[in-house]
Amino acid sequence: MLQYHAENKKNAPPLCSIGPLNREGAVRVDGSRLFVSTFVSANVVLTFGSNCGKRQGETYWDTIGSPSDIAVDGQTMYVSNVSDNSGKAANVAVFSVQSRPGKFKPQRALYDARGGQGEGIAVDANHDVFWSASDTRTGVGAIVEFPKGVMPGHVLAHSAIGTGLPGSVLLDRDGNLLLVNAPKNRLLVFAPPYDKGPAATIALNPSSLRCAFGPMQTRIFCLNYQTAAIDVYAYPQGTLLYSYWNGLDRRAEPVGISAGS
Repeated sequence: MLQYHAENKKNAPPLCSIGPLNREGAVRVDGSRLFVSTFVSANVVLTFGSNCGKRQGETYWDTIGSPSDIAVDGQTMYVSNVSDNSGKAANVAVFSVQSRPGKFKPQRALYDARGGQGEGIAVDANHDVFWSASDTRTGVGAIVEFPKGVMPGHVLAHSAIGTGLPGSVLLDRDGNLLLVNAPKNRLLVFAPPYDKGPAATIALNPSSLRCAFGPMQTRIFCLNYQTAAIDVYAYPQGTLLYSYWNGLDRRAEPVGISAGS
């Protein structure tokens, strides 16, 4: 996994390489810790010190699914699973964040009948959880909300993107909810209380699935997993500012991205 300076306008090489990892699927920076999921031989979330820090002793064993994205809310971590290990609909594994070495399993799970394949996840200031997933019956992608991070969840009907896989879910400081519509190469912006269609749309380069806010939320960084480039957009304007790719390998299909504060 590679770490770059946020303002990498000149396509400089990465600041450091973190790992080795067995193919990471999600990355999340929270304070002084970096959470990284790996999903080839073992579905686990590893922890590292931020800013090119060393491996930490806490390991979160996702015994119920295959991780696709991570959100941390204080002492609670939500891991969106692409699929369920038992062959059922996808789910969200809920962990208690630890500050001691050890191997930790999920305390509980969130799921919804429409969650056929899970993707992005985000938590707002009210501790409400937003999960992007595709319907197991129809293939329609949408956002499922779990108020206060507990079940039952409900689908935000106006977030439906049609048949296809949704990508990252983001929340800005004004409470706007952002969803990557991967099939249409769009970033959809929904204003609270999310009971209407998109209030704004940002055009993305093709093959953008995972996106993250940069510092101060004036930039959105999207990882293009086919061209192996990081595309940087102004927010809320949506203008494509620049891209960088130095050190990324298209053959590795990079997918996880996060930005520290």
